Amino acid sequence: MDVTLKLICRKLPGLVFQDYQPVHLGLQRGKEVVEIVPAAKRQVTYWVPLTVELKGKRVRLKGPFVQGKPDDPFLYLAWGVMKGSTFDMFRRAKIGLKHLTPATLQQHVRSGKPLEATVFCTDAHGCPICATVPDDFIDWKF
Repeated sequence: MDVTLKLICRKLPGLVFQDYQPVHLGLQRGKEVVEIVPAAKRQVTYWVPLTVELKGKRVRLKGPFVQGKPDDPFLYLAWGVMKGSTFDMFRRAKIGLKHLTPATLQQHVRSGKPLEATVFCTDAHGCPICATVPDDFIDWKF
């Protein structure tokens, strides 16, 4: 079964962070960062394809952007600067997916509507979020 995650990134930090400029945001696919955009945008939306495998009450998410172990899947948002055509990453944010339940995923597969998550991409100091993103920085709509 396939479902799409509409990942909306808001409150981006802008083009300057410490000694890094111009700051960009991308989505990690495997080891490569793709769909790279300047971090001065008000909002960025990524459409993330997910393949859902259900085995009883267990869910396994797969797809080109899914990272991690089967029981702890996640996505990476990557922060970096462009050096010519090369993206030089300086930090990344981990968006956990393990809380997506079989019922929620089946509902979205049947309806054809995407899952939706809004991620607030800066911390209280205006810095780009990094490490595991806390639940209060992500607004899931099921």
